[in-house]
Amino acid sequence: MAKAKARTTIVQLISTAKTGYKRTLVIPRTAKEVTQVRYDPIAQRHVMFVESKKRRGAEQRKVLDFSRGAFDWKKK
Repeated sequence: MAKAKARTTIVQLISTAKTGYKRTLVIPRTAKEVTQVRYDPIAQRHVMFVESKKRRGAEQRKVLDFSRGAFDWKKK
């Protein structure tokens, strides 16, 4: 039998001050993309932290859109 997926995932947050400071956070798998204002000890101030990598979740999946002309169904 296959293993069940975990209900939570570990996300790495990176400082937008470009100092290289990172934080980790455990969140539910179905949560939206995380942005937080936290203290960056290298910049010595509060800055915005954003997710470092895209993760597959309920909010990030795109529905295939065939109406943009990606496929030409009419044969000439």
